[in-house]
Amino acid sequence: MSELDCGLFDTTAIPDTSPAETAAAFEQHLGDAQLAERSGYHSFFFIEHQNPGFACITAPAPYLAALALATNTIRIGTMIFQVPLHHPIRLAQDTATVDHLSHGRLDVGLGFGTRTREFEPWHIDFKDRRAQGCEAIEVLLKAWTERVVDHAGEHFTFTGATPQPHPYQQPHPPVWMGAHSISSYEYAAKMNFNVGQIFESETVAAEKFAHWRKELDGYAHPGPRRRAALVRHVHVAETDELAREQAEQYMPCTAPNTCSATLRPTRANLRASITKPRSPSTSGSTKAWRSSAARPPLPPPFAPSINAWATTCSS
Repeated sequence: MSELDCGLFDTTAIPDTSPAETAAAFEQHLGDAQLAERSGYHSFFFIEHQNPGFACITAPAPYLAALALATNTIRIGTMIFQVPLHHPIRLAQDTATVDHLSHGRLDVGLGFGTRTREFEPWHIDFKDRRAQGCEAIEVLLKAWTERVVDHAGEHFTFTGATPQPHPYQQPHPPVWMGAHSISSYEYAAKMNFNVGQIFESETVAAEKFAHWRKELDGYAHPGPRRRAALVRHVHVAETDELAREQAEQYMPCTAPNTCSATLRPTRANLRASITKPRSPSTSGSTKAWRSSAARPPLPPPFAPSINAWATTCSS
């Protein structure tokens, strides 16, 4: 049977309004992570955005450091760092530092980005993001595992670089690939990375996860089986009817079956990580993920407001 862990994916709506409001929002989200830890959740993830036009986290490394010091047992991580927007050795050092501050509780989610708006103001070629991102990941892995880094590539050149510190977890923290395209799933399999996604239906996600597992099996990487993560917004109330009534006002649409899977006002989503193959049928597993996500029950201020939390799972 598959193992299922439950975690929280925090959309982390940090406003850039007034100093007091921004500082208070950071404190509130750190408090949310502490409450998630006390409630028995496995992990607390969030996403990076740049040039966004909406409230979000734009500096993931210092926020991860704050989460590391605010918590004791819960795993923390990004889903994702947008790799083409980062200097790879700097990213390696920042994440290794957080890994030490958390005593080995860091997971590192990586991705190539999906929105041109996040790249254009920095004059970074959006069309070249995959090639640049793959090379940056190559350097990142070197910087985590080697004392001296030499690299001559199309986008980066290093001679005698000496990154430090090296990670607390050896050889490095667990790596996740935020995957949407088939090529990203195949790249994750080649690199022996975990995968996670938020965009698609359970049926499509199950098909892509199955393709990734088949590719992964073909490489026969040593070590433990890699995991898959599925992110969903879930609001829990005493009844399904009450949950819908409370949540629907925050949804970006009202027509049935047309709502976006990424409700911006919600701060936490469903994150389901699966360690072993699941049945291709998702009719039962979706219910299982959501019922698992509802345990343990969320005390105030989590419920009943969707603006506080939606549930998450991981396995």
